[in-house]
Amino acid sequence: MRSIPQALMWETFSHGRWWILALFMAGNSMPMLVFGALGPYEIDPNDTEFLMLHFAFLPLIMYSFGGGNAAAQGPISRLYTKPISTSALVAWHMFPAGILLAFQIAVAGWMYRTMYHVNWPILGPSLFSIAAWASMQVLTSVSHKTTTSFTLAFSPAFILFVWLHSRYGGWFKQPTHYWTNVTPLEIATLAGVTAISYLATVAAVKRDRRGEPMPSLGVWKWIVRTWESFRVKSPISVRPFQSPAEAQFWYEWRLKGWAMPLIVILGYTVVASVGCIQFIVGEYAGDAISDFREVNIAGGAMLAVVAGIVGLLLGITSTGSANRHHSPTISELFDQKQVEEMGHFLSTRPFTNSDFAKTFLRMAGRSLLIAWAVWATAFVGWLFVADIMHRLPEPIFPGPIGAWYLPLVMLGSWVTMANLATIGLSGRGTRMTFAIVGGIFACVTSEILIKAYCSQDTQQMVYYASVWMMSAAVVLATPLAFLNAVKRGLVKTKQLRIISNTAAGIAFSVFALEWDRLPILAYPAILAFAALFILPFATIPLSIAWNRHR
Repeated sequence: MRSIPQALMWETFSHGRWWILALFMAGNSMPMLVFGALGPYEIDPNDTEFLMLHFAFLPLIMYSFGGGNAAAQGPISRLYTKPISTSALVAWHMFPAGILLAFQIAVAGWMYRTMYHVNWPILGPSLFSIAAWASMQVLTSVSHKTTTSFTLAFSPAFILFVWLHSRYGGWFKQPTHYWTNVTPLEIATLAGVTAISYLATVAAVKRDRRGEPMPSLGVWKWIVRTWESFRVKSPISVRPFQSPAEAQFWYEWRLKGWAMPLIVILGYTVVASVGCIQFIVGEYAGDAISDFREVNIAGGAMLAVVAGIVGLLLGITSTGSANRHHSPTISELFDQKQVEEMGHFLSTRPFTNSDFAKTFLRMAGRSLLIAWAVWATAFVGWLFVADIMHRLPEPIFPGPIGAWYLPLVMLGSWVTMANLATIGLSGRGTRMTFAIVGGIFACVTSEILIKAYCSQDTQQMVYYASVWMMSAAVVLATPLAFLNAVKRGLVKTKQLRIISNTAAGIAFSVFALEWDRLPILAYPAILAFAALFILPFATIPLSIAWNRHR
């Protein structure tokens, strides 16, 4: 290579091409699955529900594509010692990836317009993605463990996404139309945000490159000091751990346990702030209550998605190689060393693989229970306020699910969190993630081809056969996993009986209460869901054993 910029471009598109491709498929998998499921029904593409789906999926798609680009590039700090100016380093790190992100958003919009005949805009979201990527570079460059730097860096990105919301109808209202007409003023706004983000990132990287810590108001230290004062009253109250497993649980909980509850709390804090702004600007309270119902319903579905992502991150057992003198930034989380196999410390800890698995399952269960309790409390609080104002909608819960929605969110979140955590705990997360994403994308592609070239009867037959085959595969794989775990002493016979009774109780409770309203296809799906609920109790200890004794 004749220059460092050429080397950076080559490295991004050569070494990181699989990250770009994998997360492009991952970002599109959920929208394609949803649109594919709605395909057999006669639904008007101009329906407002498709507008809501577009606005809900767009940030997720951007985050997924952006994560692939960030993983392909790697952290900018690894290039600090290269003979290149800071301004050029930031420019070649920011703008090529921003243009690539815009191209990915445009391709995704074209795909949805072509395959599903929806009215997704292309130009506006593509231009916005460049500014969003630039604003996020400020966050990833200065997000050391100081509350001040994180807050100041996150604010531009948050304001920018609120501005995106206003392009679809109003600043603090439900979207009413697509952003199809991009005005010169909007282009100038996005260009200005990109330029300001570039200058701010250059200033932050210059400071970081010199090794100067970001200024802090000491808020983070005050929070830690206050928290410790509540936890530890005196040295006498500090008791030694009863076992190495208890010590490991204490460490895992402090490091990862509050991740999911804090995400849910942060989400509802933003929702409450928007509600207060609506009240201040004079929005009708009844509309705000109706909107909050939609937020709660969508929040339940998103809780399962977030649980899966958090579970994958909770399963990472390596802290990577510390090669800097200060706390890492968010961008350095994409360093491959951060997700390597289990290190020697955990591999040689004096506790068994089954104890390690129990520690992790206990930590994940407590984290999920707290997050679900926050969501359920917000839901019940909304019901109480709506009842007082005589604004209770009909129905309260979505579709035919009814009140089953509340426990179903909890069970579904556990299924996604625990099963995806198995991938991280195996120590082969990258390869397994690529395999799963590739499988999902292959299924979606097959569905599109079948829909395009097969008759309606053939499509229905393929759909029924696919559900039966996938359900049968899950149901048959579960006892095989437990037999392997019991054979290796990772699961005891008494535990196996309790777990089996739990799965049977979940399945037959649904059959007993809803048998007269369930279609025949629901029976294998329910059995597969019950199997997935208990499957992590076998696969997690097996994955840990695979990782520790590689």
